[in-house]
Amino acid sequence: MTIDELLKQHNLRLTKPRQQVFDVLRQSAVPLTISDIAKKCKNVDRASVYRTLVTFDQLHIVSAVAIGWKSYYELAEPFIPHHHHLYCIHCQNAEPIQTPELEQLVGYLSRKHQFAVVKHHFELEGICKNCQQTKQYKK
Repeated sequence: MTIDELLKQHNLRLTKPRQQVFDVLRQSAVPLTISDIAKKCKNVDRASVYRTLVTFDQLHIVSAVAIGWKSYYELAEPFIPHHHHLYCIHCQNAEPIQTPELEQLVGYLSRKHQFAVVKHHFELEGICKNCQQTKQYKK
C-alpha cells in the first residue's frame, strides 16, 4: 500500500507537507524528533509538521517512541518491517533490532495471561559499543 492510497481511504489528500514529512521519515535509518523532521522539511512550517505527525500517528503511518522526555518518530508497518531499538544515551544512535525471540515472548505472555496484545514497543537504553570504547567509559 502507498501513502497516497492510505490517505485516500480516509478521505485525505497527499499534500506537499505530508509528502515531505513522509519522505524525510522514509529516508531516515533512525527515528527522528519533530525538530529533526522540521529541519529537513524545506518550506514547511513546524506547525504543519506537527499536524502531519498527529494525522500520521492516528492513521498508524508512523510510530512514536518515547525516549526520556522526547518523542521520536519513524514509519510504521507496512512501510517498514516491525522492529525494536537499542538507544545509546550518549550519542543518541538508535539501532533497529529484529528478534524473533522477543516476538515469541510477547506471544507467550499474551497466551499465558489471556491478553490480546494489539501493539507493543520494546526499547533498550544504554551505551553503544563505540561509546563504550571512548576514554569516558573505559575503566
